[in-house]
Amino acid sequence: MHPRPHLAPGSSGSTGDQPSLAPRTAYLLGDCLEALAWCRAHLNEVFGPGAVDIARWAVGGESAGARLSTLMAIRAHPPPRVVLDLYGHTTYYPSQVQDPLPPSAFEWPTNLPPIDDVLESVNSHDPARAIVHAPYFNLDEDELRTLWSFPSFVMSERVGMQLAIVKYYALSKSKNFHALRLNEYSDGNSKERQARVDEFSLVHQLERVKTYPPTVILQGMGDTVVDPKMSIALEAQLRDKGVPVLALYEEGAPHGFDFVFESPAVQDYDKYITATLNYVDEYI
Repeated sequence: MHPRPHLAPGSSGSTGDQPSLAPRTAYLLGDCLEALAWCRAHLNEVFGPGAVDIARWAVGGESAGARLSTLMAIRAHPPPRVVLDLYGHTTYYPSQVQDPLPPSAFEWPTNLPPIDDVLESVNSHDPARAIVHAPYFNLDEDELRTLWSFPSFVMSERVGMQLAIVKYYALSKSKNFHALRLNEYSDGNSKERQARVDEFSLVHQLERVKTYPPTVILQGMGDTVVDPKMSIALEAQLRDKGVPVLALYEEGAPHGFDFVFESPAVQDYDKYITATLNYVDEYI
C-alpha cells in the first residue's frame, strides 16, 4: 500500500487491500465485501467491546480502488454513510476491453520469469493460482521493504510472478486488465463481454437504485489515466438523484495529484484534504 496520510480523523481507522491478480477468477468486489464483513464481526474483538461503532463507516479508494469502493456502496447492506471516489473509473468504454499486444511486439526483461510462464499464469482459471501481493514492478526487494515497513520481506517466486504479470500488462498495453480483474466472464462475443463488464460499472448500477450515499469526488482535470469526464458525469448523475456531492476538481492536475498532500503545510491541503475530512465528519 502507498504510505499515505490517514484520511480519517480522531479515532477512526482504515483498512486496505491490493488487487488480486488471477485473471478471470479475481472476485475483487467479493473480496472487499468479505473484508467488510470481517471488520463488522471482529473489530470490537480486536479493539475492545464497544470500541468501534460498526454502523458508522465510510468507504473510499483511489483509481481502481475507487471503482471498487463506489460499487461497495451499492452492494453492502447497510451501505456506508459516505463514499470517497478519488479519480476512479465509473464505467468501461468498449475500446477499453481489448486484447493485449503479442509478446513479439515488445522486449521482455531477462530478470523476470520467462514470458511463457507468465502467459500461462495470466490465462489460468485456477483460483488456487490467485496472487494477492501487489509489488511495484520498478522497485527492488530493498525498496519494497522500506516502502512497506516490512524488513523481513522476501521476493518469493509467487510475489515475483505477480511482479511479472504487472509488467506484462504494462508492456503489452492491455486494456482488458482491469476488466479481467473484476470478475470471470465468458469468452463470448463483444456484446456479451461488454454486458458482463457493465455489471461492474457504477454508472450502469446507479440506474437501478433509488439512492446512494453522500459522495466526495476528487479529480485532476489533466488526468490521462482516468478520463475526467467520468467524474463530471458521475457528479451529474448523483445530483440528479438528490445525493449530496462534494466535487473537488483541480485544473490540469494529473492522476494521483493528491499524493503531495502529506501535511497541512502543503499548499491547497485545506482545499482538498481538510474539506474532505470535514465532509466525512458531517455524514458519518
